[in-house]
Amino acid sequence: ASLNGLVARREAGRRMEALAAALLDLTGTMPIMHIREGDRAEGLVKLLQEEGSASLLVLATAVGSSPGPLVTYLMSNFGRGVRIPVTLVPGQLSESEIDAVT
Repeated sequence: ASLNGLVARREAGRRMEALAAALLDLTGTMPIMHIREGDRAEGLVKLLQEEGSASLLVLATAVGSSPGPLVTYLMSNFGRGVRIPVTLVPGQLSESEIDAVT
């Protein structure tokens, strides 16, 4: 692996640890973390195919008129062995609006 790749992986690990700590504080449960390299959409579909414990996928849509490339890819490729419910959260919702519906 290149030096840039190692630095990026280390930074991704730090970000994931910070997010995991915040989720632990909010929910009392430590999340399972996965870090992969490559195309995000293809990697997510592959992870969901491999990981049998996922029970729900929650995605935020892009703010604006189109849903964004990740949501678009997932919705067009979701029949490929991924059998879990998907919740799309509109990107323009505020944190308090999201809290009101959860």
